[in-house]
Amino acid sequence: RVDRRQRQMCIRDRFISFAVKQELAIRLIDRFTYHIEAGTFLQSNSTFFADYKNFNAQPLLFLNNDLGNSFKLLDNYRFNTNSRYFEAHFRVEDNRILLKRLPFLSSLGISESLNLNYLITEQSVNYTEIGYSIDRIFFGMKVGVYAAFEEDEFNALRIRIGLGGFLNR
Repeated sequence: RVDRRQRQMCIRDRFISFAVKQELAIRLIDRFTYHIEAGTFLQSNSTFFADYKNFNAQPLLFLNNDLGNSFKLLDNYRFNTNSRYFEAHFRVEDNRILLKRLPFLSSLGISESLNLNYLITEQSVNYTEIGYSIDRIFFGMKVGVYAAFEEDEFNALRIRIGLGGFLNR
């Protein structure tokens, strides 16, 4: 038996989200992946901060995985929300974006990626990240450069080192 107070808490904290993700090989591109998600709290009057929607943020120099739906420069807590949100992640992976077009690098087994991440919530501004990374170097490691923008204003430029190639296998 559930008492009335617990039932009201459950009703107030209802959360619904919808996500679509896909990985495609499109003609000359090795891999195109996207992850799009939107959600809302139906009633958020008594939502505690621990119950907020938090986003996959990896703001440290060393990334412990390479999830396509992660933000590389996003603050861990600033964008958490108890209302509506929309996030989108797009990634193009190919063996020949920039560096492998150079003759002395064309025989290496590296891969390159372009990333675009976007987030908006009711409490925050438009947040966008763009990035370029070189993958599969030094036993599966990656090195990337990412830039963050808030409402079309430049916010940060950082290097990230991904260790996921061999730590998560």
